[in-house]
Amino acid sequence: SFKLSLGKVSVAGVPLYTNEAIVALPIKEKNKILSVYLVHALRSLDLKGSGSRAAKGITLNKEKLKKLRIPLPPLAEQQRIAAMLDAADELVRKREQAIAKLDELARSVYSQLIKDSNSKLSLQQLVTKKKIKDNEDDVVWNLTLDQIESDTSRLIKKQLISRKELGTSTFYFEPGVLLYSKLR
Repeated sequence: SFKLSLGKVSVAGVPLYTNEAIVALPIKEKNKILSVYLVHALRSLDLKGSGSRAAKGITLNKEKLKKLRIPLPPLAEQQRIAAMLDAADELVRKREQAIAKLDELARSVYSQLIKDSNSKLSLQQLVTKKKIKDNEDDVVWNLTLDQIESDTSRLIKKQLISRKELGTSTFYFEPGVLLYSKLR
């Protein structure tokens, strides 16, 4: 018995051993399905409804995994689909590499522009934080790390909650305030 955490799908490129959180899926009949197609098919499935909630997220057990339904076009169509999706994945990888290089360039340019500056203040001298006021609106926008996309820092969703639901270590920020946090 195992509980498989939902996550990434890939093809092993070398002989390897894994723990119980990773399951091997050897193809039974290679004349029915291509492994490169199965990777994309598994990535495209919405497995959240098939899994069970656990401390570390959603998991699938062996029985639920066996019951997953995989669309099965002819092999030539599987190859065509996999090739198109592989090309899209490559474009995404190249875009991510370009963004990483641009981020590094921005840091480098900033460092070069301010390297001669003798005036420095601590962050504490430059910014302030204040506890949320008791006289705020009844419904407020509450921002948590779950609402921020981990790789891009883009806001995924806006969550409005009752003021009474806010925790004790909640802070209020005016629009335009810089927010900084270590993302997952």
